[in-house]
Formats: sequence, structure tokens, C-alpha cells
Amino acid sequence: SVEGYAVQELVDIVLDYNYDIVGTGGMATIYNDLKSFTELLKKKREGVLVIVGGHVVADSEFLINTCPIDIIVFGEGDITLPKILSCIESKDDLDTVPGIAFKRGNKVVVTEKEKQYAVMDDLPVINPEGFKLDKYKTSVPYRFLVDERAIRFKEEKHKLLTFTATRGCTHSCFFCYRHLKGHRSYSKERLEENIKILKEMNCSFVWFNDENITANKIWLKGLCELTKKYEIYWTGSARADHITHEVMEILKDSNCCDLFVGVESFDPKMLKQMYKRVTPQQNIAAINLLYQYGLTYMFCMIIGTPGEDRSTIFNTRKGIWSCYFALDFLDMAFLSPYPGSPSYHFGLKNGYIKDARYVHELLLEKNDLVINFSKLSNLELIAWHSWICLEFAISYRVKHSALSVDQPFLDTLKKFIKIYCELLFKESANFFMFNLYIFKGFSYWLKPVKKLKWAEFRETLLV
Repeated sequence: SVEGYAVQELVDIVLDYNYDIVGTGGMATIYNDLKSFTELLKKKREGVLVIVGGHVVADSEFLINTCPIDIIVFGEGDITLPKILSCIESKDDLDTVPGIAFKRGNKVVVTEKEKQYAVMDDLPVINPEGFKLDKYKTSVPYRFLVDERAIRFKEEKHKLLTFTATRGCTHSCFFCYRHLKGHRSYSKERLEENIKILKEMNCSFVWFNDENITANKIWLKGLCELTKKYEIYWTGSARADHITHEVMEILKDSNCCDLFVGVESFDPKMLKQMYKRVTPQQNIAAINLLYQYGLTYMFCMIIGTPGEDRSTIFNTRKGIWSCYFALDFLDMAFLSPYPGSPSYHFGLKNGYIKDARYVHELLLEKNDLVINFSKLSNLELIAWHSWICLEFAISYRVKHSALSVDQPFLDTLKKFIKIYCELLFKESANFFMFNLYIFKGFSYWLKPVKKLKWAEFRETLLV
């Protein structure tokens, strides 16, 4: 995806360079491309060995039986892949390699689990050799330009790169999947080695793509000391219950530009169903605290969890109205049953998912409704998705006294009107209840929201 090659072009590259072994992988959303790539490749050159890892192999038996894949890697590829290559080179039996699956005849063989290292220091250090940085999308987004130095770095062509400083998460949410358990990180010393290498690569902007970068406050403090020392501007992901005054005091002077916060819902039943182990009040407090510390954030939500109905959606809408937002943007998704996640197994067990192939083939974008777990019709659920996005935009404008009608707002409005009219003509009873609950929202629209001041808890403001 870095070079933007089409599937056929990737096949041609393998053939042109006469590769014997191909390694690939990614999120579950790549299934269709992976299937096309492996089928085309094997059709042209049957003897090439295909190794696949990452999230896409979560339902390994389905994957290996529907795609011409030779070996599946379950754990960390940087540990397992060298062992596979060594095994092939010495012509040993693949049974001796832990953490993989392969087919022997019609049988799928799964070997013993690979050892999981307690700390990430046992993993290889970044090797910048071979990185074609000009091929990567290293342009710096506006939200990183929080002070004059950051602006100067961009003008001097400093790059933005993604980096993983921790692996895993402290929680196991209903919609999430991972191969490995627990949460691990680099030591401060090893982390500094890697940050030095990033800086030597002319990288002063880092997107830490960790699932939960705020999980350990002591470790987070060490990271912030390093980003300040090496003049790194960064962003990452956090849980709402980790956003406290103590954490914000650590973040505020560390060149942290913004955070991704997975709020998901403001309804207690939905949060419990998602295994979030957080309350609506904690979500509201976290979002408002970020605002008061002058830190921008991406506000992420999910609709369509099992049991979702008009009343749970009402509570989420009410929660949104209680929050102050730094950005006029809501990252709103339908619950997607990613293979391997609790939601995927729930769907298979309870009849929501009747064919695993259907999920793998249609799971492309999080804004697509693939499986409806809610108590609402597909059309009404989509209408609520559209309305929440519009109501969010209205809420933002009311709180900031910025009643502007820009193009993104018009696009959101047009999208809502389209689905609103479709609901009117196709599901009149649901249309009536939909409007009833929209008007019920006036009960909190008319109540004054406590006015918060941007960055009131921050002595020096970068933005």
C-alpha cells in the first residue's frame, strides 16, 4: 500500500525479481486483495511460498482454506519469520517452528504457541536500511504545527513517521482483536535508541500507533521526557479513564499534539456490552479535561452494539451535548465484527453471522454497516449514524458560537437528508419513532451547558 501498487503489479514484481518466498499481511480489511494476490501469484508461479501474518489471519482456518497460503504466522513476525526461513533453509519440518499454521494435505496443522517476550527490548532495533522514505506519506498534518519550531521543522522537510513503542492493551473490548495478551513496552533506554534513529532519519513528527499509550504512567513520563529532549512532536491513542489531571500534567509540556480517544458510547449498558470498563461520566470528564488542557483530540464512537436501541442512542447523544470539542470532527463507526474479536464469535454463536466469508469480503470500511447487532432496522441505524454526526456538528457550533455553514457541514446535512427521506418512504413506523426521539433531544438542547475555557489548566499554550 505504501507504493500504491495494484494487485497485478505486486504479482508482476514477485515474478520479475524471481522471489521464492513472499511475506505479507495486514488488517482484516485486506482479505479481498490478499485473496486476489495469492490466487494470481500461485496461478503464475505455483512454487512460490506465501507467508501471511497480522490481524487478517485471526480466523486462520477460514483463511487458509479460502486463500492459497502456505504458512500463517500468529504472533510477532519479527520473531517467527527468521525461524521459518531458518527451518526452510535447513530443510527441517515446519512442525518445529512455534506460532504458525500450515496445511498438510487437507489437514490444518497448528504448532505450539510462540514465546511472548515480557519486554520489547528483546525485539530487534529499528534498521533504517532499505526504507524508501520518499515512498511514504510523510507530509505533516496541520494539527502537528503547534508552535514556531514545529512550523520550522515542516519547512525544513522534517518527516512524519509511525512507530510502535508498546504492544498490546490492558483491556479486551468487545469489538477489538489481538493475537497476543497483555501490554508490553520498550524500556526507556531502548526507546531512546529508537527515537535517536528516528531523529537521524530527519523525523521530528511521530504517530505512535500503539493501542494504549497511556496505560503505564511511569513509562509515559519517560516517553514524554524523551520527546521533549529530542524535540519530537507526537500523537497517540488513549483510554478515557486514563485521562486524569496527573496524566495531563505529564503530557502538556512533552510536545504531544493530540490524542485519539475511544469513547465509543455514553450509554452505561452499551459500555458494559463493549467490555469498556468505563462510565459515561468518565468519558465526559476525559473529553472536557483534554479541552481544558488545550490538547486537541480525535473523538471516536461506535454505534450498533448488541442491545443498541433508541434509548441507548439518546443517552449517547445527550453525552455528546455535555462535552466540549477542540475539532469539528466526529469519528463515528458501526460496530464491525472483526474476525477473532469477541463480537465476531458472538455473531457466529448467535446467528448474526451466518457465513464467515460474507464478513471477510464486506469488511472494508468502518463506516459500512456489515452486520447489524442492534434492535433497530438497518435503515434506521444508518439514519441515527447520520443524525449523530450532524448533531455533533451542531453541538460544536453552538458551544463555540461559530454558526458557520462550511462544505463539510453541508455534506453531513445532505447525507442526513437523503437517508431521512429514505426512512420516510420505506419505514413509516420507524420514521415516526425516529422523529419522536430527535425531538426528545430538545430536553437537553435547551439546558445550558457549563461553559469551559480552552486551555484554562495550561500556563503556556502551544496551539
